[in-house]
Amino acid sequence: MQLDLARIHGPVARIERTYQPAELDTRDDTFRVVSPIALQLAVEKRDDQYQLHGTVETTLSLDCSRCLEPFDWPVSATFDLRLIPRADQRRVEDDEARIEEDDVDTSYYDEPVIDLATVLREQFYLALPMKALCRVDCQGLCPVCGINRNTGTCSCTNEWEDPRLAPLRELRDRDDA
Repeated sequence: MQLDLARIHGPVARIERTYQPAELDTRDDTFRVVSPIALQLAVEKRDDQYQLHGTVETTLSLDCSRCLEPFDWPVSATFDLRLIPRADQRRVEDDEARIEEDDVDTSYYDEPVIDLATVLREQFYLALPMKALCRVDCQGLCPVCGINRNTGTCSCTNEWEDPRLAPLRELRDRDDA
């Protein structure tokens, strides 16, 4: 999943690629890619700087944070990334004392070869929901027996009594008697 920027001849190059899920290593990620990754990319060359405008579409498999069941999450993300040679990084940092909005979308490169897997993984993380839920009304797992409340019911009670308050309960019960 490498993009050789040295092969970009002319001011703009358009790239369309489709990657299979196995091509992106997601073993250490919180998601799994379950459908082909469609990448459309426009690369603008300005001297030794590059501007990448693109869209990526795929489907991720996430685990619900309440019931732990896997579910699919469609991703359709657009991105805009500026690439500057690492040699220019110090000059840019010296010129700007504070971070501007454009700096968030700036990356630096040593070699004119970009790892698209890193760019794609970043876009997938940005597309993830704050709380991964299989559905809005997910009831989650029973904290006592662990049954998935979306698919079954249990007779467990959700009442919990703090054992540190037992002496106070005894006093209350004695006063009532």
